[in-house]
Amino acid sequence: MLRGILSVLAVMALFAHPAAAQSGDFTSPDEVALIDRMEHIATDLPEKGWDAYADYFSADYDNWVMRSERITGRAAFMEAVRAWRDAGNGASKVEVTPLSIDFLGDGFAYVRSHNKEWFFGPAAEAGRERFEGYFASVWKKEDDGVWRVYRSSFIPVAITD
Repeated sequence: MLRGILSVLAVMALFAHPAAAQSGDFTSPDEVALIDRMEHIATDLPEKGWDAYADYFSADYDNWVMRSERITGRAAFMEAVRAWRDAGNGASKVEVTPLSIDFLGDGFAYVRSHNKEWFFGPAAEAGRERFEGYFASVWKKEDDGVWRVYRSSFIPVAITD
């Protein structure tokens, strides 16, 4: 399965639009929409509720934590997030630095970003008040015109500040 996902990402990168935005030149309507979704995905859970959060993810979403063999499908991912939220946790702030956005045709975009999230609740009180990592995600523009996360992969980094 892991080899399959990596192969898909490699093939997608080969077909990326040659004029893909790199490091800060994100002005097209789709780029602006993707960045807006990325900046609000975590804070919409405590601010707008479960349904608004769940709407960020395609029906066939899955997540991979890099440097592991763990690939989590949508149902298991949502269950874990719901349990975390129900325990009183949430995100209070998010900073997203997009590194690249490549449009792959047929309504898909490959996005690489550096993300920081600040948390509140029991997780923060236990010393996990912030997350920082690099994300590689594939977004799908669905029939309703909304970009939703189709695949995401991330690698956490040590927080130094």
